Amino acid sequence: LQEIERTLRGPDFGLSDREMGRILRDVMSYTRPGRRYRIDFPALRDPRDRHILELAVGSKADYIVSGDGDLTSLERVRRIPILTARKFFQAEYPLILNAYESGADK
Repeated sequence: LQEIERTLRGPDFGLSDREMGRILRDVMSYTRPGRRYRIDFPALRDPRDRHILELAVGSKADYIVSGDGDLTSLERVRRIPILTARKFFQAEYPLILNAYESGADK
């Protein structure tokens, strides 16, 4: 959640505190504490990312959202899609993304 907040507070999104709070509350409403599931990931380029994949698999995550090219290059782990923030917002929050993109053109 901290990474989501840090990313959304960046200059690319320009969200108000109210919008940020609404998004974070919504995200938190469907997140749950995770547990790691130790498995091998032979295609993993950066071994420091292993814990993220183990948590996602162990917690039966719906998505992994990351801007890390080493993770996004995998595209999915088991049946969990690995998406950039843009692709995640396209899938889950298209109205917010559209509003952002409309405002970005001005």
